[in-house]
Amino acid sequence: MITYYLGRKYVRADLPMARSNVTRERRGRARHADDDTLVKWAEQSLSRPDSFMYHGGYDLFRTWGMTPVVQTRDSDALEESNYARIFEDMRKTFPDEDMGFNMLEWIGDFRSSHWAYGWAEQILVRVLYDPGEDITPSNITGAFRMIMEIADYLAREYPVYDESDYSEREYKQARDYFDSEWSSVLSHWDEEDDGPEPSQDEGEQVWDHYELYYPDNGAWHETLAGYVRELRAERIKATRAAVLRLLKG
Repeated sequence: MITYYLGRKYVRADLPMARSNVTRERRGRARHADDDTLVKWAEQSLSRPDSFMYHGGYDLFRTWGMTPVVQTRDSDALEESNYARIFEDMRKTFPDEDMGFNMLEWIGDFRSSHWAYGWAEQILVRVLYDPGEDITPSNITGAFRMIMEIADYLAREYPVYDESDYSEREYKQARDYFDSEWSSVLSHWDEEDDGPEPSQDEGEQVWDHYELYYPDNGAWHETLAGYVRELRAERIKATRAAVLRLLKG
């Protein structure tokens, strides 16, 4: 059985804060849907949205349906993480089965164009064992029940599926943004006004001192340049204070 929510583990050694102190254990707490809820979910999943065109290989809206697990071009680290890890775990839990004359699939995904997001990817699932039969609990697949219970838990209780993966993606996005803006700092730096071009070590000091590994602390290049000036001023002030102490004996 899939573990719905993995404990959050911040494994990066270069983070100054021991984030493992906030590790959460949320294992297998998704609600077990009753029959009425399960049938309602299946009916919704098998309903074609207005103006929706699909020409793929899945028997969509008859045997297969769409799930609420989606990512888009503009997804943040949380949405990307949830999508990737749920899809990976569902594929492992419900692998394709060789029926001899064809492959029986349970989980898939597809990408569509979207007027607002550019593109959107959505996990698909086989909803019914037999599309010729009514939508009843016994005709609804275990794969559909599981992914919908996961999605329901994410929406109602706690939005993170895999804490460790989410943390890594969050960190990487923050670092990629910093590296991009730091390159702009160097390209716009004026040595006549501001002194020597900042070194890579100074960049790492800015990254750590201002805790830019937290996404909410992200700063663009002019702000980063101001941080460099602040740290240099603080070092000069500290050096002067040390010299004065020595002179006073």
